[in-house]
Amino acid sequence: MYREDARFKEVLSAVGGMVAGRDTSRFNEKEYQASLAAYTEEHRGVLEKLQAVCADFPEEAEDAVREVSARLVEEIAEDVESPGRYQGFNAKALRLDTCKMVLLTYVTPAVFKMGLPISELFNKGLHDAWVQAHPKEPYEVVTEEMIAAGFGRRWYQCYITQAACMCLGKGDDCRELNAFRNFRDTYLRACPNGGELIAEYYKNAPEIVTRIQMSGHPAKVYRELWETYLAPCLADIENGQLADCKKRYTAMVRELERKWLGGGSGRSAALGSEKPI
Repeated sequence: MYREDARFKEVLSAVGGMVAGRDTSRFNEKEYQASLAAYTEEHRGVLEKLQAVCADFPEEAEDAVREVSARLVEEIAEDVESPGRYQGFNAKALRLDTCKMVLLTYVTPAVFKMGLPISELFNKGLHDAWVQAHPKEPYEVVTEEMIAAGFGRRWYQCYITQAACMCLGKGDDCRELNAFRNFRDTYLRACPNGGELIAEYYKNAPEIVTRIQMSGHPAKVYRELWETYLAPCLADIENGQLADCKKRYTAMVRELERKWLGGGSGRSAALGSEKPI
């Protein structure tokens, strides 16, 4: 029986390392390919041992793969729930989001990249186990090629307000986007720190949008952004409360940076640029 095999026990004990302590700081167009290659080689041995077990126990191979993928999801839960491990408001939820992005951008593409007979089965089992444990937090099952292609798609070149408007069915020349652009090019640009805010925002916004698009539920994210931040910002603009709009929009971007980028240093929140918001 595969459960008694020493190799299988080694896989179970090692699989948690595929996510534990990981982040997505190198998930960007410049660094992603090299970081994924390094990640793949680091963890190839674990999957190759599982493949060997499956070859020796072919009738139980599916059960073995699903058990290992489920174990990885359990290890993530244990890591997130470790007492005192993560401190601060919403820290556990933020860590869980990071783990999901690691599954999406590194674990799944790396397993496909290995090209093992069990690769597809493992990724399906991993996805099913995650969705069963976190039904409101799905993710896409993607390959390295799909992610690389995504960096050049139009949605990657969009920005937060524009992406939200597109999701809500509003055109690129809609009243709402034009109002935000006018706010950016008049009031914000005239603020003492306006140019700095503009530059900082456009440094981070594309990566935020990329991660939202690949999260498995972008429409939900954008609806919430619209209701919580963007609609009130638009009301501020229309009522002439431009300082309030600046404050509210900046708070939104800072929250997005914390959630989707980890809130690292140097990731200041801001607004527009010469490009569309």
